[in-house]
This record gives sequence, structure tokens and C-alpha cells, in this order.
Amino acid sequence: MAEIQFSEEPDYQRPVQPEEKSFFIRLVLATKIVSTDRQAEQVLLVIAVIALLISVSLFISASKNTKLIIPGNQIDAARKAFLSPAGR
Repeated sequence: MAEIQFSEEPDYQRPVQPEEKSFFIRLVLATKIVSTDRQAEQVLLVIAVIALLISVSLFISASKNTKLIIPGNQIDAARKAFLSPAGR
């Protein structure tokens, strides 16, 4: 019987694709504030955390300052319905 032999290296190798950077990383790199992709990712992470903190603080402050505004006639009707004894 003939023995089957396999070569160590595969015949097909994937072509090397150029690494495409995200738009925001390219944008941060274009500012020349940072010089590597890793630093750009860290800057974007800090920006995201700051945006999250600002949005949470705005949400909390907005929820504390909201008041239910009902026109005058509806307030009187609501008071009468709430304060009147049931069945009368």
C-alpha cells in the first residue's frame, strides 16, 4: 500500500488584507493628539464615559424638576372627584 503524505504548509493561504480603521479612530488620529490606535481607542472610551455621565445627570435633574401641569378647570374637577365621599 502506498502511504499518503501531507505537506506541512497548506497550499492556500489567505491574502493579507489591509487593516481598515474605524472612522472615529481615524478622526481622533487626525487631530494629532494621539499617535497610536490604542491611544485613540482610550480617548474614545473616555469621551463615551463622559457623555454617559452627562446624560445620566441631565436625566436625573430633569426628573426632579418635572411637575404635572393641569389646566385650572381640570384641577377643580379632579379635586371634587377625589375629595367627594363615594356614593354621594
